[in-house]
Amino acid sequence: NVATFSGAEDGTLTFYDDSITLHLNKIPVEISESTNSKDFTYKKTDWKSIYSWFVQGYEFMRWGSEDYGTETDYLFGLYDLDNDGTPELLIHNGYNGRALRCAYCYTVENDDIAYAGICPTEAYYINDEKYHGLIGRYSESAQEAFWNYYSKSGSTVSSEHIYTELTSFDGTTTVEQTTKNNDLFKACSGQKSPFGKLYTIEQITQMGGWEAFVADFENQSGS
Repeated sequence: NVATFSGAEDGTLTFYDDSITLHLNKIPVEISESTNSKDFTYKKTDWKSIYSWFVQGYEFMRWGSEDYGTETDYLFGLYDLDNDGTPELLIHNGYNGRALRCAYCYTVENDDIAYAGICPTEAYYINDEKYHGLIGRYSESAQEAFWNYYSKSGSTVSSEHIYTELTSFDGTTTVEQTTKNNDLFKACSGQKSPFGKLYTIEQITQMGGWEAFVADFENQSGS
């Protein structure tokens, strides 16, 4: 049995049979040792239900050794990094500072969840048949920006520094190629499209639930 009391500005208190979860400022804080992911069963052959269990049951906070902060909302998105028909699950890690902020990438391996690596939070993609990964931009100042390409091979995400964008004080921009792959540089330094919106769990609920969230990804990707 589940009873949810909402409407308070500081969060939502949800009672389960043997646990209590407090959503305070949209950050879940476990009060009980028991989990509530038991309420989200999944079929191991279905990535949609595996990711649903992992996200909606807050299993991502208990599973593995990835560090999650409490500075920002947790955001969730889907993107097929290797174009194999099974999208990866991207989760913003809850940190706001440049040094720690990233999106953890999870995939399905052997019919179960698997950690694949790190992806950027400021991400772009290119319409290229050869390169299906994400392009990430990182900067420490207004004069220098680093562009990396994130790709997935097998169950592992890796990144490569493609080029550095330098902007002088008079507004002149120059590009310095760092990769030896000229085709990849040409693709990444050309026209890019921003990666689709990431959603909080509350926003996923408001848009119609997990099935609507998956449908949104499939509509954007043409799946």
